[in-house]
Amino acid sequence: MTQNNQPQEPLYPWAQQTARVRARTEPLRYHELWRGINKPRWYKPLVVSLIGVGYYIAISIVFVILAFVAAFGIAFVTSAESSINLEDLLMSLSAINTQHPLSIFIGLTSVALMIPAGWLALKTMGIKPTGRLWSVALKIRWDLLLAAFAIAAVVLVIVQFGSMFIVSAVSGEPVLNERPADFDTRAMWISVLLVLVLVPFQATAEEYVFRGFLLQTFGNWMRNPVVAILLTSALFGAMHIYDIWGMLSVTLLGCLAAYLTIRTGGLEAAMALHIVNNYVAFGFMASGYLDSTSQESQTSGSGPALVLTEIVVLALFWLAVELLWKKKAADRGWANTRVDVIEVDVPIAELTEEQRRQAGLVPVAAPNTGA
Repeated sequence: MTQNNQPQEPLYPWAQQTARVRARTEPLRYHELWRGINKPRWYKPLVVSLIGVGYYIAISIVFVILAFVAAFGIAFVTSAESSINLEDLLMSLSAINTQHPLSIFIGLTSVALMIPAGWLALKTMGIKPTGRLWSVALKIRWDLLLAAFAIAAVVLVIVQFGSMFIVSAVSGEPVLNERPADFDTRAMWISVLLVLVLVPFQATAEEYVFRGFLLQTFGNWMRNPVVAILLTSALFGAMHIYDIWGMLSVTLLGCLAAYLTIRTGGLEAAMALHIVNNYVAFGFMASGYLDSTSQESQTSGSGPALVLTEIVVLALFWLAVELLWKKKAADRGWANTRVDVIEVDVPIAELTEEQRRQAGLVPVAAPNTGA
């Protein structure tokens, strides 16, 4: 009370005395996990992302220089029939082509480098643990990843080959073409080997960035996941330089991947779908039985049939993962939320008794030793 017995106006938040105490967060969904870091601030994920971009550019420059120096060295000391030549080097700059294995190596590895760049950015900003981007369990849940991978493999193989047979039956024309006369079988097998090894890292890196960094960045600013899903999926589609049907197909894949990431509390289902999708796409490219072995050509003139096929694949995968989650999540210990303990500044007037003890505002009674 003031001298005239009028209630005292409460202080503005910035004028109130505060104490730093440890408190448990509410259950956080995957896209909200940045709220569970120590001393959370709205700008921290943005700063980490910018630092990550800087690391990625630096690492990529070093990688490309080393790759081209090594390739030129190999071309210089080997015969003219070597599969690595100047044409191959130039192709690696323009588009991924399975008849030019070097383009596969450089193209996929350059994307995979986003993982160490992101990890370094988290370490630089002192964000611990760095596994926060993988899942609410702070790690990759390998059993969930393998189960989702098996589902994606079955769905994609059945739908992709089924759609090819349907198109062939309706049109009366073969879907697969004859290989070109200059088709290089040796280059194909080298590319297939590189794809098998590198695609898991390349696809995981894209999930790490788009469904990891970006989804959690937007989730740190807004609790409603719908906007975060739409924004990250639109960016994901725009980063793939395809025709409109190809970009729409990729955007739809991004929407489901983002939804399942939040639904299951981690990147595992999205990683599995992305890896298998890329295995199938690169497999068709490498076979030589389609119009071209170039990634650019595979996504031009695709038409609405590509989007329709993608919708069928995504719908079946979503239903299967939902069924898997409902049947196995409890038994396997899979969760889609997490509770963290963080340091927060609380006005002294609002502290609980336990928080007052944490802050040292309640004197500890001396032990009673008796008379």
